[in-house]
Amino acid sequence: MSKAMWFIQTPGEIPTPHNNDPIDLTSTSDILIYIVIPVLLLILYILWRRGRRNS
Repeated sequence: MSKAMWFIQTPGEIPTPHNNDPIDLTSTSDILIYIVIPVLLLILYILWRRGRRNS
C-alpha cells in the first residue's frame, strides 16, 4: 500500500500523541472525573462483592 493510500485511510478524529494534553490536576473537574469517580466506583464494587459473597 502506498503512503498516499495510508494517509487517505487514517481517521482524523482519533486522538494522537501530538494533539493530546496531559490531565490538568489544578482543575477540579479533571480531579473529579479522573481520580475521585474511579476510586468511588472501585470502592462501591468491592463493597458490592463483599455483600454478595456474605449473603
